[in-house]
Amino acid sequence: MPDIRDRIYQAGMNDCVTKPFTPKELYEKIAYNLQNKPETLPAPVTTPAPLVAVESVAPTAQKPDKGINFKKIIEISGGNKAFIHKYNDLTKKAFEQFANEYETSLRARDFDKLRKLNHNIRATVELLDLYYLDAEITKGKDLIQHENTPENEIEASINLVKELCAQYAKDLFSFL
Repeated sequence: MPDIRDRIYQAGMNDCVTKPFTPKELYEKIAYNLQNKPETLPAPVTTPAPLVAVESVAPTAQKPDKGINFKKIIEISGGNKAFIHKYNDLTKKAFEQFANEYETSLRARDFDKLRKLNHNIRATVELLDLYYLDAEITKGKDLIQHENTPENEIEASINLVKELCAQYAKDLFSFL
């Protein structure tokens, strides 16, 4: 337990509540710490340098690059290579599954399934700033809501999503 408390203090926290705890204990600890603010702020926790150079986000007037923005994943992982490898494995599988299910839902013109797919991949899209995939998902929803949408437009959307997902999976593994 002492080593856990040491890590807590090193991370910049000033107190902790150990499990199991009752809500009353938690509220008392919060109230205590709100009343006893430290005189000086603790030194900020330094994060490790990024594993790779991260390009700045493009201005809002321009569309971003088709690639992945790794800034958030580096920030979340703290540079932990094991975490990034595991995340890459899971995300690659998610991209493969998404591309296949996107095709199925567009061909069947199943709007509810496409909404569910969008919901499932939303966190990944936002974490990695996948502007083009997000835009194509929105376009796919629009395409299947209209009965007279030409098949070639649906096919083009399917192909673009497959291409983007394959490129993103490739980019993830070239990251490390």
